Amino acid sequence: MTQEPEYEAPEEAEWAEYEEEWEEYADAEPDHDPVLVRTDALSGVRDWLFTAMRGLLDIRFRRVSTRTLLPVVYVLFLLMSIAVPVALSVAVFQFSVFLGVLFLVFVAPLLALSMAATVRLLLEFLISINRLGSKVTHMSQLADDIHTSLNEVAVPMSQLSEDVRAVQFWRFKKR
Repeated sequence: MTQEPEYEAPEEAEWAEYEEEWEEYADAEPDHDPVLVRTDALSGVRDWLFTAMRGLLDIRFRRVSTRTLLPVVYVLFLLMSIAVPVALSVAVFQFSVFLGVLFLVFVAPLLALSMAATVRLLLEFLISINRLGSKVTHMSQLADDIHTSLNEVAVPMSQLSEDVRAVQFWRFKKR
């Protein structure tokens, strides 16, 4: 077996060097003002709330608010995935204490986890569908742009082909 070298504590002189290095940073100003960070966070929450309310109150569905409302829906469903097993546990406890304990220990956690996982998967599927829709829209716009560009090229090309046909020296003479 090989022996690993033992840890040796740095000597006092080495610690003094480190202290001198850190002293130059002691007077440094922080990168950001904590009050401004808090204000930015509050304005971000306020903007999010405004966007969410605007999306909820849009009864004609002109704005897509899926990405804004998904965190709220996810938190609500997570709370529900905890509340439903607890409520069922209370109901089973009223029927039988032994069955209530069994339900609370074995069934309720599995039920809560399966509900949370199902909600997560469904919401991720919704996000994927949303992204797919935006990509299809982008591809449709690209196809429209290509069609427009081809039409812009086709008109001069047809004019060129008519002009080339009009030139007499392109015709071969029969010998």
